[in-house]
Parts: sequence; structure tokens; C-alpha cells
Amino acid sequence: MKKYLFAFCMAAVMAVACNSSDPTPSATVSGRLVGNDVETLYLVKASDKLDNAEIIDSTKLSDNGYFEFEIKDIDTTPRFYKLVYAGGRPVTLIVGRGDRITVNSAGDIFHNYTVEGSEESELIREFNAEYYGGYDQLLSLNEMAANSSPSQAKSFNKQIYQTIISTIQSQVRFVGSHQDKLASVYAMRQTLPEPYEEMFSGMGITNAHRNAIIEAVGESYPDSPYLEVLKSDIEYQQALSALADKITYQPFPEIELPDIYGQTHKLSSLQGKVILLYFWAAEIGNSNAINADLKNIYTKYHDRGLEIYQVSADTNSALWIEAVRSQSLPWISVCNYEGPYSATFRIYNVSSLPTLYLIDRNGDVVSGSTEFADLDRRIAALL
Repeated sequence: MKKYLFAFCMAAVMAVACNSSDPTPSATVSGRLVGNDVETLYLVKASDKLDNAEIIDSTKLSDNGYFEFEIKDIDTTPRFYKLVYAGGRPVTLIVGRGDRITVNSAGDIFHNYTVEGSEESELIREFNAEYYGGYDQLLSLNEMAANSSPSQAKSFNKQIYQTIISTIQSQVRFVGSHQDKLASVYAMRQTLPEPYEEMFSGMGITNAHRNAIIEAVGESYPDSPYLEVLKSDIEYQQALSALADKITYQPFPEIELPDIYGQTHKLSSLQGKVILLYFWAAEIGNSNAINADLKNIYTKYHDRGLEIYQVSADTNSALWIEAVRSQSLPWISVCNYEGPYSATFRIYNVSSLPTLYLIDRNGDVVSGSTEFADLDRRIAALL
């Protein structure tokens, strides 16, 4: 009898001991990172509005590259976390209660990591591999174009365009294939590098995608705070569309650059006139002679509605400013000192200098000419 009583007491003691253990919901993120210079790893949690982040913990990698984080008092619905380190893109994870996530990498962490223990985090890894493969190729092509000859730049610009379209398509495909996953919330909020993000806005993720994600994710994660983020994104895009409806249509790409005094001028401010859009550089040997010929044309036709918008490819501010001042150029002359491979020159496919375009009163771009006798005839026909 005493034997059974003792056994019963021991069972009761063990039960009390188990019940008195820490009941706080938790998750762990651990793994090994080798072949890099990372010493300290940070665990960062994204805010519920995805507009900020908070460092949750940090740790130094062991001599063999091992690390481990324990996330206590974790939220009831999965949240975005990041492994952040110096010198590279962070690794984004989606962590929920009870998750035991393992992240391993050799060499470049972002491009070579693997993840186990979280389906959502694995989906993010798959998306990153394709999307940021295109993103990095775009950066590389952009750099090569900037350091190439005008004839080579034309070929690079074609590759840049194709890479942008391919990268956008990979994003749309992923979001469409995983509408009920939080990984799609992450994917749809990734953007192209500047200036391509603005140039190609509206070609990828739309409010139709956002609405589909809200509905599908709402069923998978009804309490997710990120649903409100997507709703805010939709309202923002709708506000932009409403604003766009109030803006006068302009068929030509906008240019807004500063003059020698720092005052910015929009190309669209001349709409309704016949515009001679002139790409040049003060350092070109015949620029003075060309400007002198343009002055004659400007004097002849300005009172009838001709305007000149002159964009410089110069990177030497002193050289450009002195040329504009000494030649007393009477029209709008602007420059941003970024050279002939900047976004402005790429938008208008400028492959050589000088390049001239004529824009009629309706805003339609017509072909220009460097033959000034022909240019005179064309302008007269448009006025």
C-alpha cells in the first residue's frame, strides 16, 4: 500500500512540476552560417504596419558559425521576422507559435541560404531567388550601360528593359500562385530599384491582386494585422488614381530638372506649344555653333509658339553653367550632372549627342533632325 501511495505522490509531484513550467508560447530560429565575415546576427521583428522594425535579440556566431534565437511570448498569428547582419540583405522569415526554424548558409547568406521548419519562410526564399536574381542583374546591366559607349548603351538598355519585364512577371506569377500565403504579402511589396520603380509602376501588382490576397489570406490568417496594411495600400493606390484623373494627359515622358540657378522646370509646363527638346553637352566641340543656329530658329519662331527645352549631359557643373551664361541661351536649359546614361536620356533613347525631338501642340513626339534646314521646315509646318 505504501508502495502505491509513494508512486501516486511522485506522479502528483511531477504533474505539479510540469504545470509550473513556463507556459509562455515560443518559437526558435537557429542554424549555421559559414563562409562569410558575419560576427553578430540580429533578430528583427517587423511592425504590424510593416513600416518599421524592432531588434528583438542579437547573438555572436560561434566559431563554427552556429546561432540560436528563442522568441518568447510570440503572437497568436505568424509575423515577419528578419535575420539582419552587416554587409548583406536580410533573410526574411515568417514565424508562428511553436515553429522550430533552421536557417543554414554557406558563403553569400542571402543568395545561398536554406530554410526548414516553415513552409511560408521557404516560399519567401523561393521568391527571393528568382526576383532578386533579376533585380541584381538589372543593377549590373545599369552599371555596364553607364560605363559603355553610346552604341553599346543602346544594347544594354534593351537588356535592361527585358530584365525589368521578366522580374515584374516573376513577382506577379508568385503572388497569383500563393494568394493564401503571407509570403505573397512580402512578395507583392518588393519594388524595383530607382528609377525603374516609378517608370514601370502599374505594370505589375495591382489592386486586383491586393484584393485577392486580402480575401485568401483572410481565410488562412483571419487575425493577421497585415490585412489592414493591404487595405491601406489599396486606398493609397486609389488616391493616386483619383489624382491622376485630375492631371492633364501628356503623351511624352516627363522631365523635371534644375537650371543653372537651381530652379526646376517641367517639360510639361510647355505643353500646348511646339517644343524643341534638345539633348546636348557643353563639352562637345560644336555645341557653340549648334546653339548659335538654334538661336536663329528660336528668334524666328518663338513669337509664333516655339519653345526650346535643352537637357545637358554634362557632369562638370562649372563647364555647363559657364556655357549657358557665356552664350546667353534664352530658353530653358537644365542639367542634373548624371551624364548621358541617366534615366532621362534612357527614357528618350538618346544614344548620341546632339539629339533633337519635336513635340507638337497636342503633345505628340515627332522625329527631329540635326539638319537645321530641315528642322526649320519641320517647325514651320507645326506652327
